[in-house]
Amino acid sequence: MGGWFLAGPPLRGGSSSQTDRRQLTSPHAGDPARSPVRNPGSAAGMLGMVLFLILGCRIDPRLPETAGEAVGAKAITAFSFPAFSATGAIDESAKGITATVPHGTDLTALVAAFTTTGVSVKVGSVMQASGTTANNFSQPVTYVVKAKDGSTASYTVTVAVAPPPVSSAKAITVFLFVNPVYSEGTIDEAAKTIHVAMPYGTNVNSLVASFLTTGSSVKVGSTLQQSGVTANDFSNPVTYTVIAADGSWMPYAVTVGVAPGPSSAQITRFGLTDATWEGGPAGGWIDESAKTITVFTDLGGYPPPFLGPGPSIAVAAFAIVGARVVVGSTVQVSGETQNDFTSPVIYTVIAQDGTTVSYTVYVTSAIPCNPNGCDGLGLGVFAQEIGGTCICNSYYY
Repeated sequence: MGGWFLAGPPLRGGSSSQTDRRQLTSPHAGDPARSPVRNPGSAAGMLGMVLFLILGCRIDPRLPETAGEAVGAKAITAFSFPAFSATGAIDESAKGITATVPHGTDLTALVAAFTTTGVSVKVGSVMQASGTTANNFSQPVTYVVKAKDGSTASYTVTVAVAPPPVSSAKAITVFLFVNPVYSEGTIDEAAKTIHVAMPYGTNVNSLVASFLTTGSSVKVGSTLQQSGVTANDFSNPVTYTVIAADGSWMPYAVTVGVAPGPSSAQITRFGLTDATWEGGPAGGWIDESAKTITVFTDLGGYPPPFLGPGPSIAVAAFAIVGARVVVGSTVQVSGETQNDFTSPVIYTVIAQDGTTVSYTVYVTSAIPCNPNGCDGLGLGVFAQEIGGTCICNSYYY
């Protein structure tokens, strides 16, 4: 409603109190002809003027109190770490801010950018400047925002470091054997193959590999492999499967080759341990070109000639170049293995690479003549024709 109304006791002084009361209670304050303040110099007029001004200047309830709200504002409305493009999540009700920075980030001196409705922001006693002030975020940091009216709000900022990225790496970078000899494998990364060369004679049935890998684990079949510990049979190619951190996998085919041995196969010395010739050991004469060995033995008393077949059972002692010696399928051990020398015996020398050379061993009491005659065969040896055959024989003087 327009105008104003005043009720109260009659005013004293000035014109008639009754007249003043009627004037002050009039609802026609805006009409000069009818206004109660026709005499501003009177006490009643002055009071009316003051009351008019006071009541006319009251706050209109229809206007929002935005100024009052700004005075108490103290929020953080945005928070980030620009160096890592990491934006914080603000929980206004809990007054918490969380942010995640990349794996490997040093949290001890991070610079945050922020916006606020307050007039200032502090961490402890240090005034914060957005995009400038560094803080140690190894532990949660409290940002205190101050409003214009002096009130404050505290925001707890927690920074997490992202876990390492899940790797898809799954290579074998080194593969080798330490025993029985050190031998490093050749890795063909494109073909995903590994070849290791081992020396002749290596037993490949239980070799322990040492290896380096970019994957998280390595298996052969379902067996987890431990470098320098787990043994495998490499008689055939072995597949090593490398498993990456992301679960992907890559197989490597590992082959072990054993080097062939020398092809030499030779008997360099031969004799019978339980037979004698002229009172001494019964040594053999080796004809390398003919691949024959002749052993002369004493078969009875003296004087000569002592002609006849070799002993029925005797043990041979020998030296060879090669891997082993067999008679038939029986492996011969020097100084131990017996054979029947009544008839010629064939000794076969097997080289390290599998090459074979056979020697025919004759044991007899007569010496076949050589092209140079018998003079060079030693003391008491002479040439004698027996049954149309030249025989080198001997006797004691």
